[in-house]
Amino acid sequence: MDLRSRIVSHAEKIKSVEEMEAAIVGVFDQAAQAKREKFEALVQGVIKPAFEEFKAALRQIGRDAVIISNLTHNPAQSMRLVLVDRYLKFGMGKTLNLVNPKEDITQRPNTKFYEVYRIDDVIFVRERAVSHLEPISTEVAHDEVIPKFLENELARFFERAYPATS
Repeated sequence: MDLRSRIVSHAEKIKSVEEMEAAIVGVFDQAAQAKREKFEALVQGVIKPAFEEFKAALRQIGRDAVIISNLTHNPAQSMRLVLVDRYLKFGMGKTLNLVNPKEDITQRPNTKFYEVYRIDDVIFVRERAVSHLEPISTEVAHDEVIPKFLENELARFFERAYPATS
């Protein structure tokens, strides 16, 4: 056998040993990976399309949003929708205040965000519209995160973020 073949022949053993070592220290196991993949499928099939529809509706009324999935994990561990306020700057036209996805947006004082994330077997839906209030957090099962649920949650989030003035 040549060098490459000899090394490649050990690939499965190396992978098994690494997974076993990671499982021993609680970093990785097949069950945890399956949970991550299940949530990733939910993000791609249900959550992201609902966020995109919400973003498109906002643009029709002159508002905007930025959609951020967790950048450091694959599969995704959270989806976050950040409302972006437009404002007039010195009367010279509209300026868009953009969000840097690598920034911790939870620390920005005027951030309005809606986030869906997974911890173990539970999915949390969190929204915050006012910086000095604690976020509203809901615990739901995978099968409860359906388009209609997200539609209702996003409508409530919008109404809290932009309360009607009468």
